[in-house]
Amino acid sequence: MAQSAESAPTRLYLVAPAEIADPGAFAALCAEAFAAADVACLRVPLAEGLADRAAAALLDALKAPCHAHDVALLVEDRFDLVRPYGLDGVHLSGPHALKAMTEARAAIGGGAILGVDCGDSRHKGLTAGEREADYVAFGPLEGLDADPDLRELILWWQAMIEIPCVAEIAPDPALAAALWGKADFLAPSAAFWTAPEGAAARLKALAPGAGA
Repeated sequence: MAQSAESAPTRLYLVAPAEIADPGAFAALCAEAFAAADVACLRVPLAEGLADRAAAALLDALKAPCHAHDVALLVEDRFDLVRPYGLDGVHLSGPHALKAMTEARAAIGGGAILGVDCGDSRHKGLTAGEREADYVAFGPLEGLDADPDLRELILWWQAMIEIPCVAEIAPDPALAAALWGKADFLAPSAAFWTAPEGAAARLKALAPGAGA
């Protein structure tokens, strides 16, 4: 999913809800979302305590729409699942994300995607880059005027650093419009899945002109 703003436009990076009751129904919702806009990636956080069988059922259900639409399927933190389940990579989050990078890379292999959550820290982003992260994620940014320093960090990173940047944002069309073309990927929070107008319609509003 690596790219630069000079060679390609901003793309969407979706985050699944933390709890998914019906994997089949969510897979169908994903298929609609992927058809509505240019989606690069789907990240799946697995609920704490989720049984291995349930995790397998969820990940297996999501493979079909992801493969059909050329969407990378990442799991959050559970890098031990990447190879056994044939996933595209892992997203490391939380306070120990940087420390986990070496172990994660060894587990997933050099060809898989390794992304790192860096919050609002330029230092963490640069450190992750030095350790060969495939992308860094900054955020969440809740609104146009919610965190000027975080917004400035995203803009600075995009202008100065080659490693792709994911900007995690509230699913607000105005905020997305302000950052479109200023980050490699926009990641609306999982709240967009339950938007009143529907997830696919909200995606179209977040990425005007990017529909399939």
